[in-house]
Amino acid sequence: MQRHSQILWISEGVGNWVQNMLAHLPTQFDGFKVIPQQMIEEEDRVFVQTNVTATGMDFSAGHFFILKNGKIKEFHIYYDSQKFVDSIKD
Repeated sequence: MQRHSQILWISEGVGNWVQNMLAHLPTQFDGFKVIPQQMIEEEDRVFVQTNVTATGMDFSAGHFFILKNGKIKEFHIYYDSQKFVDSIKD
């Protein structure tokens, strides 16, 4: 797998990602919220359509989970990266 040299890739597990990235979003973006709009479940798979907002930011995202024994085995985020980039430009 090729990885861009200027992107920090965290591979120490979901706990590390939550603690070192996700937990900091509310401090980086005033009024940051991820609001679930719709959830779809089929067997061990769950898709959550969300609306992500903050001051000057508003876009849709999808969160896809694969569960195993009641725990998250895989987690994927889908979003319009251009809308996100446009919203964080100075």
